[in-house]
Amino acid sequence: MLLPIPPTPNPGVQNQAPEGFIRQFLNPALQGDAWTAIVAALGSGDATNWDNAEYAFDQLFISSASEQFLDRQLADNGINRPRG
Repeated sequence: MLLPIPPTPNPGVQNQAPEGFIRQFLNPALQGDAWTAIVAALGSGDATNWDNAEYAFDQLFISSASEQFLDRQLADNGINRPRG
């Protein structure tokens, strides 16, 4: 007998709009224009937070860091960026 393939334990939230992420925690019966507006309002604030978190995460690695954060990452490895 073949066993079913289990679902991914944590699919993450990448490529998901903040509204969809918020909506998954609400009761499915909460529908209509008013609820859609409330979820959209909450999602618009979260979109900025998600973008800022992504930008901050990018500064943690040499391959994606920029400006002073790149200088700090390189200095941790004993490398100084040339000034020009």
